[in-house]
Amino acid sequence: MTVRELIALLQRADPESVVLFLDDYADLSEADELFDVVIPEHAWTHERGSCGGEEYSARYPDAFEPRDENYVDVTHDLERVVLVTNGPSNYRRMNLPERRV
Repeated sequence: MTVRELIALLQRADPESVVLFLDDYADLSEADELFDVVIPEHAWTHERGSCGGEEYSARYPDAFEPRDENYVDVTHDLERVVLVTNGPSNYRRMNLPERRV
């Protein structure tokens, strides 16, 4: 989902609503409240490929480095990301740079 898509969806929401999220296949009683939004200053790597016959997709803040021969058909590019958290995260603990308004 892009920020543009999220903003369009949120236009229908009551601005006073509490923002909750559910992990994959979570029970409705397991909803967590959104704690923070982090906008990293630098683009992240989006890597895709196959490993052991299974497709994978990973996003991370580091530069791409080739993996071992078990990883095939690997592609990668850079993309801007927005991080949403349900509690304190390592991003701020590591003092990584954030985009400021």
